[in-house]
Amino acid sequence: MTLSRKAIRPAQTAFLLHHGILPISLDYRLCPEIDIINGPIEDVRDAYSWARSPSGLQAVLDARNIRVKVDAANIALIGWSTGGHLAMTTSWTTKQLSVPPPKAILAFYSPTDFESG
Repeated sequence: MTLSRKAIRPAQTAFLLHHGILPISLDYRLCPEIDIINGPIEDVRDAYSWARSPSGLQAVLDARNIRVKVDAANIALIGWSTGGHLAMTTSWTTKQLSVPPPKAILAFYSPTDFESG
């Protein structure tokens, strides 16, 4: 899962699909229209949970006769900057939904330390 629809280009998508990787791009609500907890953090966590669910992503693919199998145990989250922070946040908030964390997180240029100043 990537956290920006502009992050994966057609050539990258073709490469990933050829190697058995299904990229999923997310949009999420932005501040100041909604606060950060009830907007982007919740949106990304809910999308991750949906992608893992048998009635979620796999059901959509099956209904559209797209022959790709989702391996819910092998989902990775990828994000740049804020997207990377949201990917990391998703991994430590999945417990609230009783959902296992992602298999991997790739966070590029994202904030990781908010206390050392």
